[in-house]
Amino acid sequence: MGKPTGKHTVSGRRPPWEFLPPAILSMGLLPLVLLAAACGGSTPATPTTNPSSTRTATPIPHISVLAAVPGIGTPVLPDEGANHVEEGTRVSYATTPPTSGSHWPAWAPCGAYSNQVPDEVIVHNLEHGNVVISHNLTDPDELSRLVQLTDSLVDFDKWGVLRPYSDIDKGFVGMSAWTVVDLFQGMDVERIRRFYDTYRDNQLSNETAQLEGGIPC
Repeated sequence: MGKPTGKHTVSGRRPPWEFLPPAILSMGLLPLVLLAAACGGSTPATPTTNPSSTRTATPIPHISVLAAVPGIGTPVLPDEGANHVEEGTRVSYATTPPTSGSHWPAWAPCGAYSNQVPDEVIVHNLEHGNVVISHNLTDPDELSRLVQLTDSLVDFDKWGVLRPYSDIDKGFVGMSAWTVVDLFQGMDVERIRRFYDTYRDNQLSNETAQLEGGIPC
């Protein structure tokens, strides 16, 4: 399988296009380099530790939700099914961005993309318990902040996809999980983080409910 040349990995991760089928690669769905240059390549300073305090915080376990959480996104029920259709088939969805419905057999590797990933691919990610962030940001500073934010989200390389999305109004961001959507204007860091943390690795689709957990991408 052909792949772009040069160094494109971020923080030691394998580049997502290694996992993409040729039909997806032909659409130019290459991942963004997550602002590595902004770090300057410098070695991070070693944090100091107070010898008198050796206690560490106990991580809060992630709960795989079984239903939409009130106040975090809008439920879109009933779902539109989860049938597979032939790759290249266009599907009409009830919401923009979509939250369920027929989709292609392939799904997108997690990460940040510079080109729009088709809805028919993204819906398959949603069925697996992934969270998709769709944006139509025109302000470069806001886009940079959004990319940096996704790099800080827990296990975004396993549960999250960021893509540009011209089907929503300019300046808007859309968060989607299976049968849940949240659409708003501008960069709202806490709103994005709260939605992602709530719905990553969810059990909202029939497939993830049967597996009692999501399928990381």
